[in-house]
Amino acid sequence: MKKYMTAIVMALFVLSACSKKESPAEQREKAEATITNTVNTGEKIQNSSAVQAIQSMPEGAPIEANFPGGISSKSILSNVLEGHVPFFKKSETKSPIDSIEGTWEYDVSAGWQHKSNNPADEVVLIWHFVSDDGASHEAELEFKNFGWYNDTLLTKFDVDEYVDSAKVANYSYQLTIQDNVSKALHLSGTLVGIVNFSFDVQAADGHSLDESDFYGTIHISGTNLQDGTSYTIDLVYNDDGSWSFDLVTNDNGGDWHAHLAVSAPDATGAQHVSGYLKNGDTEVATVDGTISEDGDFSGVYIVYSDGTRVPFSTYLQGWHTGN
Repeated sequence: MKKYMTAIVMALFVLSACSKKESPAEQREKAEATITNTVNTGEKIQNSSAVQAIQSMPEGAPIEANFPGGISSKSILSNVLEGHVPFFKKSETKSPIDSIEGTWEYDVSAGWQHKSNNPADEVVLIWHFVSDDGASHEAELEFKNFGWYNDTLLTKFDVDEYVDSAKVANYSYQLTIQDNVSKALHLSGTLVGIVNFSFDVQAADGHSLDESDFYGTIHISGTNLQDGTSYTIDLVYNDDGSWSFDLVTNDNGGDWHAHLAVSAPDATGAQHVSGYLKNGDTEVATVDGTISEDGDFSGVYIVYSDGTRVPFSTYLQGWHTGN
C-alpha cells in the first residue's frame, strides 16, 4: 500500500485550476501539467534536508521507548509517518524522561551515547548523515514540553529540527488516551519555507492506534508555503480493507475536489479503484482501474473528459515512493 498510496497523495497534492470555460482538451492539458508539477513538489518535500535527516535517523534512540503502538507496513499511518518520524515504533519498554534527559549523540561503532545532562527537561539527539547529493551533514532534534500518561507514556511534546545548525522544521504531537488505549493523535508542524501541515488521526470504534493495522479516519490540512495553495485530505480505512480518499484544494484559480474509492480486496487480493476529479462543479476526469495484490497501480487510469485515457503511473516517473 505504501507505494501507491504515497504516490496518489503526493500526485494530487497541489491541483492548479483550469477555467470552466476551457475545452475538455485544454482542461486535460492544464490538469496534466499540474499533476507533473505536483510530483515535482512532492519530490522537493521528500528531498528536503528536514525529511532526509529524519529518514536517516539511526534506530534505538533512547526516547523511542516512550512512544506508543506498533504500526504495520500495511497501515496508511505507517505510509504517512513511518518513513519521516522514526520513533513511531512498537516497544514494550517505557522509561521516564528524567532518566534520558540531556544530549545524546550517535556513534557508528557504539550507538547512542549520552554526552551531557543538559539541557534539563529536554532530550536532544544528534547524528550525522549523508544527503542524496553526497554531502555530509549534522542533524539535531530537540524534544521538549513533554506531557505524560501514567508517568511513562509520552502523550505530548514539541520538536525543533536543525540541520547544520539551521532550523529546518518544527513539530507538535499530542496523543489521546481513552479506556487505557491510544485512540487519536494530532501531529502538526512546518517544513521551513516549504509547507505547513496538520494530521488528525482517529481510530475507528472498537479499534486503537496500538493495533498492527490501522482502521479509522485521517484528516490532513495544510498550506504550500511556496505557492499559497491550501488543501485538506480525508481518508477512511475500513475493517474489510476498503478505503476512500478525498482531497479539496483552493488556489488562485478556484476549488478542486479529487475523490477515490478503493474496494475491499477480491479473492486474488486485487482492489478496484473508481473516482473523479472536479474543478468546481465541472468533472475534468474520472479514475478507474485495479490495484494488484502487490500494490502495483499500473492498472489505474485517469480518463479525461475529452476521452484521453492515461495510466496514472505515467505521471509518477520521477516519484521516489521508497520501501
